[in-house]
Amino acid sequence: MEQIPETDFDISSDDSQGQVEIIGWLYQYYNQEPHNEVVNINGGPVKERDIPAATQLFTTDWVVRHMVDNSL
Repeated sequence: MEQIPETDFDISSDDSQGQVEIIGWLYQYYNQEPHNEVVNINGGPVKERDIPAATQLFTTDWVVRHMVDNSL
């Protein structure tokens, strides 16, 4: 089995945090169906056990950096 070099997954131009973003996008992709089921519920509040599926979405590195840089 041939290994893919880790540098092939570096998608950030300024540092080597690309792997984190790839894993984050995969996490969000695989959780999309449960998220859609919970968010598209009609009538009534979201149950406590369904809150993680509705709120745990991946946030890209650049958005996190922007929020941190522009907060008090």
